[in-house]
Amino acid sequence: MKYKPIAYNQLPEWQKKMLLDYIAAKKRIFLLDYDGTLAPFVDKPKLAKPSTRVRKVLSQLAVRKQIGIVIVSGRDRSDLNKWFRDIPVTLIVGHGSFIRHANQQKWQEIGNHDISWQPVIINILGKYASKVPGSFVEQKSTSLVWHYRAAKLGQVQESLPQLKQSLRPIADEFGLKIEDGSMILEVIPKGINKGTAAIECTKNTDFIVAIGDDTTDEAMFKALQPSAWTIKVGNNNTSARYSVPNVAAVHDLLDKFNQIS
Repeated sequence: MKYKPIAYNQLPEWQKKMLLDYIAAKKRIFLLDYDGTLAPFVDKPKLAKPSTRVRKVLSQLAVRKQIGIVIVSGRDRSDLNKWFRDIPVTLIVGHGSFIRHANQQKWQEIGNHDISWQPVIINILGKYASKVPGSFVEQKSTSLVWHYRAAKLGQVQESLPQLKQSLRPIADEFGLKIEDGSMILEVIPKGINKGTAAIECTKNTDFIVAIGDDTTDEAMFKALQPSAWTIKVGNNNTSARYSVPNVAAVHDLLDKFNQIS
């Protein structure tokens, strides 16, 4: 991919400063969410494969000196491992439950995760999935997700408060959190979050970019040092310092780093 020189005068001031900080840094790291950040949302998560553009951008960025690319996702291991096995990026999945370092095949568990609560929760989620056509339950290694992107909004709005009320006693008993995401409701242990993973990954770095779109990314934004370039995708309330409108804008932003010689 050939790039034109960056037209700095056409960039927002914060992006100019970010690129200059990148040039001056000695060790850099990019923390990137996947769904809603690198790839647009789709009705079925298994179909959200990375585009050719994303793969090219990440491939070129990952081979640069003194750069680490980390995809920090709520997804489970299988899809991201398959999609990025040939690109030297680190993968952190399950919101910080497992890590696979760049150029390695072995996954490591981050902490010890009790999943004895899952059968009870999946039974409750399954009942609501059967009540709301178009919704379904996804079972991950350390969390359970009720997806309702393809369901009728009215039915979701009616069922969601009832579902949360049904889940709360069990969540309190097992130390779980119930999190609203982008057209999902996720149940996950309280000790698991992207912020913990972000702190661990950014040790001994002097330039950090963190980009995400969802509520789970807020833990990452809050955990990072104030000088980190935290960027929210979309216009929802956020603790990130800056924002971009959509996935395409994320791709454009990452392209700019590759244009720097």
